[in-house]
Amino acid sequence: MASRSLVWNKALSKCNNELMEFIASIRETHTQLQAAADTWSTSNPSSVDDKELYEKAIPSFNVLGIGITMG
Repeated sequence: MASRSLVWNKALSKCNNELMEFIASIRETHTQLQAAADTWSTSNPSSVDDKELYEKAIPSFNVLGIGITMG
């Protein structure tokens, strides 16, 4: 019985590590998108509305039932 528990613990630990890596990659992508939006609005002053739409659309989202807030 103890060996089955150990197998489950290892599997859950691996799953948790992979999920954390996935969340980190999402955060990095968000940072890059935010930088692109900032660059776009700076170089195209008339497109401030586009940046505002972006900021309203992507402040948070849900991954596998885990809420992630960016910003």
